[in-house]
Formats: sequence, structure tokens, C-alpha cells
Amino acid sequence: ATAAAWNIHRTGGHAEAANVVAEIAASVRAKTVIRTAEELFKRVDIDSTLRKRGMSPTVLATNRQRRRDDLKRIAFGADLGVSGVEFVVAETASCAIVPHKGVARLATLAPPKLVLVIEESQVLETLDDFFAITRLQYQQNRGRSPNYYNFISGPSRTADIEQTLTIGVHGPGEVHMVLIAN
Repeated sequence: ATAAAWNIHRTGGHAEAANVVAEIAASVRAKTVIRTAEELFKRVDIDSTLRKRGMSPTVLATNRQRRRDDLKRIAFGADLGVSGVEFVVAETASCAIVPHKGVARLATLAPPKLVLVIEESQVLETLDDFFAITRLQYQQNRGRSPNYYNFISGPSRTADIEQTLTIGVHGPGEVHMVLIAN
């Protein structure tokens, strides 16, 4: 993961992870922070931790006052995105984002800086493990599967025809993994 330009933060628990996310937000001088609406954030209370530091996170989800069109504007205006993951593949240092209720892909793609919060139980050894699990889930769900799997393997990179590498053009240019040991 370090070779792929991830910033790795190991924590001993959920409260420590929330503090690390707040420290990252402060260090990148984030004025606007968005996050997904996953169950994970009931255990990792980044909202109150960020508020104590004067930042007000926005949950990137539709509601009665916010339409789907508003989400794009909010996401691209944010300084920092925070999300959970479905799995992390150790052999490739790739975080798999799988669409389901509470997961807004924009939170991981639009802001220039990204924090992914990972629980130890989500780490898989190989891509083969990931595909075995998703195949099993497909069978258990009677042939229903997600529309996409989004793999994040470090900061966004692109190169022109002369191989001049540019970071952060098509996604976050700075990425952080916050690993929670259970």
C-alpha cells in the first residue's frame, strides 16, 4: 500500500479511528468534509469528532431537502471525502467499494483528498478471495449482483503520450487508509 502511495494510519479502535480522520482533515486544511451514510459511521463517530474541531461534515445522501442533482455539486465542492469499504485486497492494496444503500460513489471520486476507513475483518489476502466471496454472494442473492465494483488502488494517476505522470486529475490526488484493529 505504501508503494502505491497510500498514507497508512493504524488504529486500535473506533474512537481512535475517528480522531485520526479528524487529524487528517485538519492536516489537509479541509473546510468541507463529506462522508457516506454507511453503518460503519455508527461505530466510528467522525461527525462529533470533526465538529469538536470546528468542521461540519455532510452526509452525501438524498433526503427531503436534497435532490440527487445537489449531491454532485456538494461532492465536487468538498475538500475531503470519507467512506468505508466493502473489502481491501492486500496483494494489490486495492479497496473495493460496492454499491448499496448509504454508499455514494461520488464521495470517493470527487473530492481531491480521500480517507477510507477499514475494519480488520474486511481485509482479504488476494483478488481470488474477493471474487470467491462475491461469487458466493451472487449465488445467495439468487443471481442479483451490484452494477459495478469500484477498486481504488491509490491516488488518481494519468499520463499523456509522452508519459508525463499527473496525480489527481480523475479522482483524489491524496488517499489515506485508516485501519482499525479489532
